[in-house]
Amino acid sequence: MHQGAGNGHSLTFATDLRFELLTGRVPFTADTFMGILTKHMFEVPEAPSAVAPDTNIPPEAEAIVLKAMQKDREYRFQSMDEMAAAIGRSMVGSVQRVLVERPARKDPRQLAGRTENNRVVNFAGPAELVGRFVDVRITAANPNSLRGELPEPAAEAANA
Repeated sequence: MHQGAGNGHSLTFATDLRFELLTGRVPFTADTFMGILTKHMFEVPEAPSAVAPDTNIPPEAEAIVLKAMQKDREYRFQSMDEMAAAIGRSMVGSVQRVLVERPARKDPRQLAGRTENNRVVNFAGPAELVGRFVDVRITAANPNSLRGELPEPAAEAANA
């Protein structure tokens, strides 16, 4: 993150990148750098779902990006840890594709893997899943990892 010119507004490359990943375009365009900077400082970005209505952007993801782009710093995330926690909480209840890497560090009876967005997930499952992709339902978000469970059909297939 770097400080923008004038009025102490923060410009965040990371947030712009998230906006672009959700929508396929940057949040602000102009003919000059100063034009883009001015828009960052004073214009409210369009909601990602309005920019790309056919992409089925999860409301939770949109809310995180829009909060991170707030003009008033009091309404933004106060740290990257706070933003990461919000991202983790938004994943609870979803099913994520996970590459199973190894037994979990804190509980070797569980497995650990990574989601497509590189979040660590710990869940119960047979050791034979190491090295495979599996679908995992996220059940809880911790500061540095997620907890999950194999959906019933996957759990039955893994135990067969």
